[in-house]
Amino acid sequence: MTNAQPSLKPDSQPSTRERILSISQKLFNARGERVVTTNHIAAELGISPGNLYYHFRNKSDIIAELYLRHQAHVLALLTPPSDRPFTMVDKAALLEQLAEALWNCRFFYRDTEHILSESATLAALHKRTFDTVFAKTLQLHQALASAGLIKATAQEQRDLSYNAWIILTNWVSFLRTTLQVDIGDDNNQALIHRGVYQVLALEKAFMTPTALAQLGDLADRYYVALEQPNREVNDAH
Repeated sequence: MTNAQPSLKPDSQPSTRERILSISQKLFNARGERVVTTNHIAAELGISPGNLYYHFRNKSDIIAELYLRHQAHVLALLTPPSDRPFTMVDKAALLEQLAEALWNCRFFYRDTEHILSESATLAALHKRTFDTVFAKTLQLHQALASAGLIKATAQEQRDLSYNAWIILTNWVSFLRTTLQVDIGDDNNQALIHRGVYQVLALEKAFMTPTALAQLGDLADRYYVALEQPNREVNDAH
C-alpha cells in the first residue's frame, strides 16, 4: 500500500508584502508620493494599517524598497553585450528600456528632492547609484567610440554621459511642470519616448556615418510631438 502524496502547487498569489509594494508604486505614480499615506495604501489593499506595519515600519521603508528594486533594474540595463560589438540599435533599445524603467518609478523623479530630504540614508544611496550609473554610461560611450560609432574626445564622452542622464532623469519633471502633462495617467506613457529621442538627437552630432547608417530612421520612432497647437505662449500680448 502506497501513501498518496498531496499535490504541491506553487502559490501563484503574491505575498502581502509584494502586494503592498505593487499598490504603493501604483498609487505613488498616480497621485504623487506626498499625498499618499500608509492608510491610503492599506485601504486600497483591503488590509488593516497594523497588517501593513507588520511588513513595513513606515512609508519611507516602502519607498526605500521600491528604490532598491528600481536601482537594481537600472544598473542591470546599463551593460553592453559581451559577445559582440555594441551597436546604435543596441543603444536605442537600451535607452528605451531605461525610459520605461524611469516611467515605472516616475514618482521618485517627480518628487526627488522631497523624498531625499526625508531620508539621509536614501539620499546617500542615490548619490552612490548615480556614481555607478555614470561609470556604466561612460563605458557605453567608450564602447561606441571603440566601435567607431561616435567620434568624441574623452571629455566629450564624459559630457555625453552626464547630459544623457540629466535628460532622462529630469524628463518626467519637464513633462509635468513645463508641459503640464498629467504623468499620473498611464495613457501618457508614450511621451516618455520623446526623452529617448532627445538623447539620440544630442548624440547625433558625434555619430560617425557608420553609426548614422545603423540608426537609420530609428530615432524617429521615439518622436512624439510636444507642441500644443493654438496655445497662447504669452497671454499678455
